[in-house]
Amino acid sequence: MRYMISSFLLALAFAFPMAGAHAAEAPEAEVQAEAPASPFMIEKAVLRPTIGPVRRSAGYFTLHNHGEADRLIGAELEGAGSVELHTHIKEGEVMKMRRIESADVPANGMLIFKHRAHHLMIFDLEGPLEDGMSVDGALIFEKAGHVPVTFSVMTPDLSGGAQKGEGMKHHGSGH
Repeated sequence: MRYMISSFLLALAFAFPMAGAHAAEAPEAEVQAEAPASPFMIEKAVLRPTIGPVRRSAGYFTLHNHGEADRLIGAELEGAGSVELHTHIKEGEVMKMRRIESADVPANGMLIFKHRAHHLMIFDLEGPLEDGMSVDGALIFEKAGHVPVTFSVMTPDLSGGAQKGEGMKHHGSGH
């Protein structure tokens, strides 16, 4: 009988340190599972206000990439039916807007979405976009996935792609 009790106590002594070791490992496993910080900083994220009953808009931003090359493949915006990547091309003397499937983001470089160049087209808005509003969304990258961004609604300065206000600056690592 003493042998059985001793064996039982010995088994318990080995079981509890093992359970403690697994509990100590759990936080490390959670930390390892967290997504890495995004290499992107997004600034001057602006949407044009809508006019009257029109339920579409355009979006502009400057994207700074502090990492490896990637490709912008889409975007999402709260309250929008769809968001497309577009660009302007010149055919003869006529400028035409065209949908594009993606835009390359160079390593340690930048990508600018502005008037009469690459830009976002936002369709089927649930409601109007008015000056002073902000709208949450995400840019979608081939490698980095979804990077959150908040757009300011304001009339952009269309002369050179710069915005009338500073817009909002966003790091892709948690906004």
